[in-house]
Amino acid sequence: MTDKTKLKLHTLTNILTLINFNTRNCFVVDLSKFTKLRKLGILGPFNIDDIKEELDKNLPIIASDCLRSLSISNDEGIDPKVLAHLLSSCVNLCELILRVKIEKLPDFHHFSSSTAYVHLIGCKLVEDPMPTLEKLHNLRVLELYVYAFIGKEMVCSALHFPKLESLNLSGLWNLEEWKVEERAVPALHHLKISGCGKLKMLPDGLRFITTLQELKIEYMPKEFKDKMVQGREDFYKVQHIPSIIFYHIYRV
Repeated sequence: MTDKTKLKLHTLTNILTLINFNTRNCFVVDLSKFTKLRKLGILGPFNIDDIKEELDKNLPIIASDCLRSLSISNDEGIDPKVLAHLLSSCVNLCELILRVKIEKLPDFHHFSSSTAYVHLIGCKLVEDPMPTLEKLHNLRVLELYVYAFIGKEMVCSALHFPKLESLNLSGLWNLEEWKVEERAVPALHHLKISGCGKLKMLPDGLRFITTLQELKIEYMPKEFKDKMVQGREDFYKVQHIPSIIFYHIYRV
């Protein structure tokens, strides 16, 4: 579309939900007009050619202080600087869904302190995302799905993730070692590990998480499962968990 044929949405000042927004069909500058917007879904390209001047002046892309949910999904990736600036505009964001290649998360100060739910898929993060995400002190649900992280080692540090209740690690195919330090994720209730076939063993720190009520192991090698049997090397890490569920365990 040319600028003449793009949708002009600037008059929709009372809009609360906007889904499938992209800059191929819409003007990104119009986002600054939606002062009551609560949910924004970006699907497809997100270019900021028409607001470069605003970006240089560090003006917010989104003007709504009401925005609670933001999702970004595309196959083309997004400029890290644009993503950082976009997140900085979302001062009261609670839910963040990223289905886009970014390779590195923005620094934690770009995230809203209200962020409670983060879902990452296909981000292809090279660096461990935990040192950034663990600084989101109100985070309650964290889901890392297929290719969210493509590195080999991940660490949850002591005294971080104080409110995290649910953690899902699925399809992190390169992950070999996951460390959980003592007094990390002290409020965790639900943990799911699925499709992380290279993960050698459960982290030792799980034994310190007395709040853990359910552990789901899916699409993992039988060797990984067998380490949790009484008398084996990982049993002491999980013996306090009331519910352990195995599903689609396979032989290598």
